[in-house]
Amino acid sequence: MTSALAIRGLAPKPVVDIDPAFVCERDLILSDARGLPPITNRDELQAAVAVLVKLRALEKTVEASRKAIKAPVLALGKDIDQAAAEFLADVSPVASKISGHAATFEMMEARKAAAAAEAARLEQERLDSIERERLEAERQKVENAAKSAMSLEDLDRAEEERERVEAEAKRREEERLAAAVTAAPPAAPKVAGATFASVIQFEIVDLPALFAARPDLVELVPRRSAITAALKVTREIPGLRVWDEKQTRVRA
Repeated sequence: MTSALAIRGLAPKPVVDIDPAFVCERDLILSDARGLPPITNRDELQAAVAVLVKLRALEKTVEASRKAIKAPVLALGKDIDQAAAEFLADVSPVASKISGHAATFEMMEARKAAAAAEAARLEQERLDSIERERLEAERQKVENAAKSAMSLEDLDRAEEERERVEAEAKRREEERLAAAVTAAPPAAPKVAGATFASVIQFEIVDLPALFAARPDLVELVPRRSAITAALKVTREIPGLRVWDEKQTRVRA
């Protein structure tokens, strides 16, 4: 049987050619089909069926050619996939194992850094508390001295000392806040050729619950062949509208 389709060349991209004889045949049949009048009698029906037979025969021939030239391409694709899979059979598990160990190490280092940062924060808070208590004691001392001062000169000195203590306390608090904002745990040294990032993973534990909460995250695909088979048994299936439709079938 003459093939309607043929592959020409392989690189850089194969070209699929259509046999000119089939192009001419198609155009002639389409010309006859477009010239058919609306069917109003048996003779016109017979003429229409004759053209339909030719169209179906052309479809059948081209479909057979399509499958014939595509079969080795599909087989080649499977061979390529199998060869690559066999070659990497011992490589991928080892790479995944090393990647897992590296990710585990990075996670442990991140936890250590977070723990160190938290410990440093708590220690800084402890030191700040001690410093605030010392400054408060100095302020109280100055106030007490001011209350017991016997001259204007003593009062002036006490007020100056109070202002100095308060300014010192304000300065230390500003320095502490600035240090807390700018301080950051030292970054881990980079490893050449590797980058580490957090990747979100998930596992579906209740598909109906997921669909009920977020239907946009679930894809429902009807199985047409199964539906057709089920409709031969019963037409009362929720979610379906069923009707009969007449079709003309011809033997090509």
